[in-house]
Amino acid sequence: MATKMQTKILKINRKKHESPEFKRAVDKAVEILKKGGLVIYPTETCYGLGADVLNKSAVRRVFEIKQRPMNKPLTAIVANIKTALEYCKLGQKEKKIVKALMPGPITLVAKKKKTIPDIFDPKEFAFRIPGNGVSMAITKKFGRPVVATSANMSGQEPVYDSKELIEIFDGKVNLILDAGKIPKAKPTTVADVFDGLRIRRHGPISEDELKKVL
Repeated sequence: MATKMQTKILKINRKKHESPEFKRAVDKAVEILKKGGLVIYPTETCYGLGADVLNKSAVRRVFEIKQRPMNKPLTAIVANIKTALEYCKLGQKEKKIVKALMPGPITLVAKKKKTIPDIFDPKEFAFRIPGNGVSMAITKKFGRPVVATSANMSGQEPVYDSKELIEIFDGKVNLILDAGKIPKAKPTTVADVFDGLRIRRHGPISEDELKKVL
C-alpha cells in the first residue's frame, strides 16, 4: 500500500512558459523528482504521472499507486535524441523516426541500455520527446528520463480535469501541477522497428506516415 503523504498543489498555465509561476512550478517538480518523489503534470494528451526513471523505488511507487501490473512496462519522456542515446540503442531507422517525428505524438520502443533499471522495463526503453511546454521544461531541466504514464488508475480512462485528478491522487503523490481542464487528445502512436515496422498502439501518426519516414 502507498503511504499517505502531503500533496503540494501548484497552479500552472501551460502556455505562459516565461511566467514566474511556470518557472517556480517546473523548479519544484524537478526538485521533487531528484529526491525520488512523484509528480503529476499536464501533457499534450492528458495528465501524466512522473518519476525519475533511474530511481527504482520511485518507479515501484508509480506501479503501486496506479495499481498497474508490474509486467506492463512504462514509457518515458526525454528532452532530445542525445539524452535518449544514453539510455537506449538507436539504429538508423529509429534515428530517422526521432528526427522526422519528434517532438510529436509518437512513442518509439528501442532496446534499452543497462542504465535503465529492469523494474522500468526488463528489455526495452519506450520514449518520446514531448512537444508540450510543461513536459519538455521538466525533462530538460531534470536532464534525465522522466516516467510519462497517464495519471489514472490502471485500466481507467485518462484524466483531463485537475479536480478529478486531485480527488484520486491527493495524499498519494508529492506534487500536482494544476492546469485546470486540459483539451482531450488521442494517446500517442507506439511503434518499434526491431523486425520491420510494428505498430503497438495506433494513434495520431499513421502507419503510412511512418513508412514514408522509413
